[in-house]
Amino acid sequence: MGHGGQRPRARAGPHSRRRPEHRRSRLGAGHRASACGPNRRRRGGGEVTVHLVGAGPGDPELLTVRAARLVAAADVIVHDRLADASILSLAKPGAEFIDVGKRPGAPTPQENINALLVHLGSQGIEVVRLKGGDPFVFGRGGEEAEALRAAEVPYTIVPGITSSVAVPAAAGIPVTHRGVSVGFTVVTGHRESGGAEEVAWEALAKTGTTIVVLMGVAYRASIAARLIA
Repeated sequence: MGHGGQRPRARAGPHSRRRPEHRRSRLGAGHRASACGPNRRRRGGGEVTVHLVGAGPGDPELLTVRAARLVAAADVIVHDRLADASILSLAKPGAEFIDVGKRPGAPTPQENINALLVHLGSQGIEVVRLKGGDPFVFGRGGEEAEALRAAEVPYTIVPGITSSVAVPAAAGIPVTHRGVSVGFTVVTGHRESGGAEEVAWEALAKTGTTIVVLMGVAYRASIAARLIA
């Protein structure tokens, strides 16, 4: 981390893995931020933007250059529980972290997160919404973007490397391969209302494509059984 007010260098090396010493807070299920109207004048002039940033699959060396630059410049970082400490340590001194991670037994309602982003986006500060993987791959980034658009808060989307391709690649498994698989399907193994049974697994198995299941640990046995049925 930088000293004397200097911004830390946007790189994740062996010395950047300690937890950053910044202000921290936690957005709980009972807290709803005030969704006040946008005031988009930055300190010193200019338009303020909320950045929906993909943090990648967890390895800080797989963070994009743009994502690292935005984290280093942010006044507030709203992050999930999967955010790696070495990525958060790129933040400048005095940056505030707000943990909105969804945990078993202590969920943060998505509407609360949406309202928080709208509220922060009206405060004349730089805001990074840091999400694991890619914001638009089972990251609910689309819902957050819709909330910001409806409130006329400007925002940008910074794609991240999704685990749906990063993990197979790290294991040496291509999701497409000439003569083997002409495509791949990414599907969630977790459905709020009915679990894995809501996905047509038998039909999915007949597509002849690679199947990548995210968030499927709880239903892995039933998913496997239905794919090979």
